[in-house]
Amino acid sequence: MLRATHQTFNGLVLAQFVTSALTVLPVAIIFGFNFPMVIVLLDRTAGTKSGRSATVGSAYAANTFGAIVGSLITGFWLVPWLGSFRVIAAAAGVNLLLAVALEFR
Repeated sequence: MLRATHQTFNGLVLAQFVTSALTVLPVAIIFGFNFPMVIVLLDRTAGTKSGRSATVGSAYAANTFGAIVGSLITGFWLVPWLGSFRVIAAAAGVNLLLAVALEFR
């Protein structure tokens, strides 16, 4: 990578940044669509305006609680037990199964 960046430190850092961004950003953007889509689905199923507010508020609370518990379980238990690759593969598999289940619901 140093040859491609003309053997400068700044070029190397820039190349690493661009490579990381091209790897992470598409996945992060796709994962970022999950929760807003859930909110839209919940908003459509709720009846009155106050019912929608309560439904969306409950969804945000559940999302926050799940993020906290999930990060603790993953960081302290799953990664040491299964390893990073298996945890990522399992998370991708669960997301795929949920997408298929929601599609054919």
